[in-house]
Amino acid sequence: MASISTNAVLAEARAEGQVIHEIDAANVGAVLPELPFAPAVLAEIEEAAQRGRHVTVPAGFVTQRAWTGVGYRILDESSGEAAYQLQGGIPAA
Repeated sequence: MASISTNAVLAEARAEGQVIHEIDAANVGAVLPELPFAPAVLAEIEEAAQRGRHVTVPAGFVTQRAWTGVGYRILDESSGEAAYQLQGGIPAA
């Protein structure tokens, strides 16, 4: 079974026609209220953007096989360091 990755989630969201948000300090206040994710995810995105990071995140959840969730990238453009985050899971049977 193939694993779930942030890049695969972002690619699937694009293939589904979802908007892919590119968030930074300039637009985080406008975009964040539109996102349907858990408060912890929203807080992490907001903090990263306010710290000067660039966040790439789809507008909604993605389902791959039995997994449903969101994948997003937090990039420090000055150093090239990035965090690839996943939040979601497989529903209990």
